[in-house]
Amino acid sequence: VLTLMGEIGVKPDVITFSTIMNAWSSAGFMDKCQEIFDDMVRAGIKPDPHAYSILAKGYVRAQEPEKAEELLDSMIASGFHPNVVIFTTVISGWCSSRRMEPAIKVFNQMCELGIEPNLKTFETLIWGFLEAKLPWKAEEILQIMEEFEVKPEKSTFSLVAEAWRLSGLSREANRIMGNFQNATKSSPKRDTEEKGSAMESLERIYERQQSNSFSTLLQIPGEAAASAKRSRMVSWFVAKAAYAIPQTCKFGTRLPTIWQKQQPQGFSGLGQPCTAVFLN
Repeated sequence: VLTLMGEIGVKPDVITFSTIMNAWSSAGFMDKCQEIFDDMVRAGIKPDPHAYSILAKGYVRAQEPEKAEELLDSMIASGFHPNVVIFTTVISGWCSSRRMEPAIKVFNQMCELGIEPNLKTFETLIWGFLEAKLPWKAEEILQIMEEFEVKPEKSTFSLVAEAWRLSGLSREANRIMGNFQNATKSSPKRDTEEKGSAMESLERIYERQQSNSFSTLLQIPGEAAASAKRSRMVSWFVAKAAYAIPQTCKFGTRLPTIWQKQQPQGFSGLGQPCTAVFLN
């Protein structure tokens, strides 16, 4: 197709190359997929996130997470900032191989770049710990999600429960699903309280900014929210034999010691797991 386009004077674009890459990738021919990608770069066409994503997914599908991570590193080195989808894809490659140390390393790298993980990212990590038969680490992800203000869904709790169940601890699995039911019942009340607090905050902002322009008033809540999100970005690192949580994040805030500091609200009231967690 590319040859024919050249003969009739039609210049292929990134969509053309990506379509051909996807065909080779879906068929399992990653060498050809990479070759088309290289041809695109040599032609002076800048790859977009979709093109990179096709390569990353292809390597993960081919059970070559090392190459997927190499692609990630080359993207960053070239000044291209990968999005959360590409990072999550690479993480899933390591998780499918039950190699959680490099999976956490990629997660850490994502946080250091200021890219916020989403629900899919966290569920991928939980699934990885399930595959690695580390249910207490799977449950720990629920606490990390709270730090990022990513609300777990029923599917999230089900994954954690399954991790405990596959380890032969049905009682712990039942505890997790019980906590989900309790959290679901308390959510409407908590949401109402949060909305009330938000309205009060906006009213205070309005009172302080009455003399300023309307555009300035609109900018304040957004800037405050962005600053709060940045302050919650957390870095992880891996201790020798346990996937421990670091004491500081990229922006200097301290992450609570998960199993020692249980908070009274949100999803942190999950109850104490029966297995010890190693902390640095």
